[in-house]
Amino acid sequence: PPPPPPPPYQPQDPIRDLVLSLLCSEMCIRDRMYALHLGYGYFFMDDFSVNIDVLGSYIHSGIDDNGVAVGLDVIFRRHLIKGNDNLWSLYLELGAGLQQQSTNFAGNRRFNFRLLGGGGATYRVTKNARLTTGIRYLHISDAGIEGGGGGFDGLQFYAGSMFPF
Repeated sequence: PPPPPPPPYQPQDPIRDLVLSLLCSEMCIRDRMYALHLGYGYFFMDDFSVNIDVLGSYIHSGIDDNGVAVGLDVIFRRHLIKGNDNLWSLYLELGAGLQQQSTNFAGNRRFNFRLLGGGGATYRVTKNARLTTGIRYLHISDAGIEGGGGGFDGLQFYAGSMFPF
């Protein structure tokens, strides 16, 4: 008989994330944002978590001085496919957040909203640690509050670790 399916990530499984990311536009030639994310996630349904990420970033801006940014994201993640014994998983995610920066990285303003969506994978390396990697589409703008004027659209590549506790 075939092996039983892996058990779901359970609602009682909170997680902590430590993630490094690189955000790029125009193949990383003009604008780049290097970020460190610290997060907390909670599985409120089988295989479905909500995550809160705090981020700090260094910005290399092609339209203004280089600078720094801080932000907060809320991300919903759904683990769709898992390997035997939960050794690995593939997931999709959607989220939104806020960002304050010291440079006009995303147009003519320093306070912006963040919208993101993408997917990734996890791989269990020990009983209490998983590696994670993924790619997201990220939009940063002020949503037209200060007269519009673009914003920033790019790909965010990330890698990190997850620690259940």
